[in-house]
Amino acid sequence: MNKPIKIAIYCIGGMIALIILAIIIAVTAIDPNAYKGQIEKLASRQIGRELNIHGDLELSLFPWIGVHIQDLSLANTKGFAKDHLAEVESMGVKVKLLPLLSKDIQVKGVELRGFTINLTKNKKGKTNWEDLAGKKTTEKATKTSKKKQTASLPSFSVKKLTVKKGTINWTDKSTGSQLRLNDVHLSAGPVQLQKPFPFQFSLQMENDQPKFWLIWKNAASQSTTLKSPPNSKDRLSQPIKVS
Repeated sequence: MNKPIKIAIYCIGGMIALIILAIIIAVTAIDPNAYKGQIEKLASRQIGRELNIHGDLELSLFPWIGVHIQDLSLANTKGFAKDHLAEVESMGVKVKLLPLLSKDIQVKGVELRGFTINLTKNKKGKTNWEDLAGKKTTEKATKTSKKKQTASLPSFSVKKLTVKKGTINWTDKSTGSQLRLNDVHLSAGPVQLQKPFPFQFSLQMENDQPKFWLIWKNAASQSTTLKSPPNSKDRLSQPIKVS
């Protein structure tokens, strides 16, 4: 290899190293919490609902781009009893930096911990999530979706997906029924597009009409146990197992 080519390669490599170092210094020197207000406004505009970050924001850059957020809340729509549609204790994601340059999205981990989602349908049949992202955004996405379908999808993988301590409340005021999912846990990975992946899943379901408990553990083996609620006069003599 000619000496000028070697020098050029060394110079380019040095410049890339300096750029990466500069980005690292910039990220570590800037407090992301100083921009929390702008982030909340941008996210709220995109979602179509007020989003608040009550806790801290943490960023990391190399070799993984990482974001960790604590104590989030998404406002409910007007006219519904609950103040929040969703609340999250903490969430985080880490993506490998260099593969992004070649459209290869390598996610090290996604974690969602301690979330509560309140889903409601009022007596008129309107739900508290149907206006999310706004009508204009939905219409625009529908028009452009056909154009994007022909484009090639980037490579995408998630090494580990973790969901812990979740609660989902469903209230249907048109029928007077309520459903509650407690202790929602999910562990999955590695996950790749259009490929089967291993996972473990568990939850407890409580329904009021008719009253029953459903305990679902290890969805990979489809093990399910149906129980009556405690202190119930109509308690089942034995759990019903479905597999």
